[in-house]
This record gives sequence, structure tokens and C-alpha cells, in this order.
Amino acid sequence: MRSKSFWVALVVLVYSVSGFLIAPWAVKKVLLHYIHEYSGRVAIIDTVRMNPYTFSATIRGFSIPEQDGGDFLSFDELYLNFETISLFRRTWTVRELSVSSPRVRLEKRADGSWNYSDLVPGASEEEPSTDDRALDGRCGGPI
Repeated sequence: MRSKSFWVALVVLVYSVSGFLIAPWAVKKVLLHYIHEYSGRVAIIDTVRMNPYTFSATIRGFSIPEQDGGDFLSFDELYLNFETISLFRRTWTVRELSVSSPRVRLEKRADGSWNYSDLVPGASEEEPSTDDRALDGRCGGPI
């Protein structure tokens, strides 16, 4: 049998490697996949850094480009620091959140749609109904 200190050291080593090396790679991959799957846009993330001992994460160089090449949404750095108690409450509680240099570009296109309309499900499919009853069934006239 190996000593307890060996097993403690092994657990600390596995936790550290998982938290500092594997988790950032997995978070970056999942975020990029999720954004592409649900928005149809390809996001860019330069780096993801995580500290498993302070329960913090930093994302640097994030952007979602427009089709013309400009940035639709971007920031230089996002920092999240989670409360340790989150582990026991089964809810994510954020102690600190900071975003540096956030940028959002909103523009109306020549066809009257907005550059974010492809991100909103059903926004570009049909115009909203002008039927007053759809707004309020109790009212017979315009609201």
C-alpha cells in the first residue's frame, strides 16, 4: 500500500492539471461550438484561463464577426470569479464579473432588418401580426 501523502499528492496533481490545462481547452471548445450551433456565426476566442483553486475564469480576445468582416460583438477580457459556496448550493453564484473594452455594433440593413435578426429565432420569418385581438383579447379597438 502506498502512503496517504502519495494519494493526496496524486489527487492534487490531477485536480491541478485538469483545472489549469484541460478545463480551459474544453471550455473554449464548448463555447465556440455552442455559439456556432445556436447563432450560425463563428466566434473567435484567443485564450481561456482558469484557476481551479480560486474558482475563476478569464476569456481574452473574444469576438463574433459580421459577414462583412467587422465585429458584431467583442471584448478584450471577461473575468468571472465564482463563490466557493456555489459547489454546495448547486447554483453558480458570481462574486466578481468584469468586462474590459466591450463593443457591440448594431446597424439596420438596407432591407430593413437588423444585423442581429439572424440571432433571434423567428425574427426574420414573418412580420408581427397587426390583429389587435392578438395583443389583448378584451379590447376590440386599437391599443
